[in-house]
Amino acid sequence: MSSSSDPSFSAPGSSDPGPHMMNPRLNLDSSVYVVPALTFLSCVAIMQYGNFCLTPASERSRQSFYLATIGISIHLVQIALDLWYMCYSFQSYLTGQTKDPVIFLYTTLEVCTAVGIAVTVQYHYFRLVQAMPALSKWWTVAIGFFAVATCVGGLGTGAEFQVMGRTPPPTAGPPVISIVFLAFYNMWLISNCLTDGTISIAMILALRHSRSPIRHQSLATTLRRLLFLTVSTFGLTFIVALLSLIVPALPHMIPSMSIRGQEICRVGSFVLNGILPRIYLNSFFCSLQCARGTKSAKHDTKTITDSEPDYEKV
Repeated sequence: MSSSSDPSFSAPGSSDPGPHMMNPRLNLDSSVYVVPALTFLSCVAIMQYGNFCLTPASERSRQSFYLATIGISIHLVQIALDLWYMCYSFQSYLTGQTKDPVIFLYTTLEVCTAVGIAVTVQYHYFRLVQAMPALSKWWTVAIGFFAVATCVGGLGTGAEFQVMGRTPPPTAGPPVISIVFLAFYNMWLISNCLTDGTISIAMILALRHSRSPIRHQSLATTLRRLLFLTVSTFGLTFIVALLSLIVPALPHMIPSMSIRGQEICRVGSFVLNGILPRIYLNSFFCSLQCARGTKSAKHDTKTITDSEPDYEKV
């Protein structure tokens, strides 16, 4: 790497030192401007969790409380990582220190926490599907297989980010991405989409082929809302995951892309990866509110059979 005193050296991401500066000052990472917006979305999930904890114990199950606590605990780690990265970016901007190793460490931890939140919420929806009597065991096997592939792909992606952090960066252009990293990254996002899609299809088929009709109008309305929430959430996460696959690949698909364009793609990838777990969490707490409606509906009538979906246990 060239010395900073060399006037002919101008590294990507650094400004011209000029005659009045001893050391070059790095440009402020554009991702730090996104952190406050992501933190605001996190506050919505935290408020939903607080509202859920204030719910009487008779209206929420212990399993849902455990899953909610696990999900919000992992998300608090995410918030701490975002704030730490923002503070470190400001420090690097003021001191002129490189932050490449920290970026890879932050990305590794961020991916691992995102995988934890996604799997937690997917398991919650899987339990909702299991409460439907029309679910075949093959649906359980398929959902479990895709969920395991999601975990392996996500954790492998995080590990490969650490490997990339130890590799010397190129002097120009985007970082070199290995085949192993691409395999894990695609495995993570594609398996995540397949898990979401399989749960949605299983819930639709289970409600359609249920042998016992839902005779109470309030319960039927609640289940329709829950189904709409599930399908819309997983449809949105599918779009976000698809964009997360495309945006980071653009600098490699377009070798002549400018440094500014590469920075925009990197910030876009940062935003998409930050939004994905927050979508899961907000949908998770909304589904808990929908599931609470089934309990009040069952207590209001005696005409509902025991074979109907029992969501207050979920």
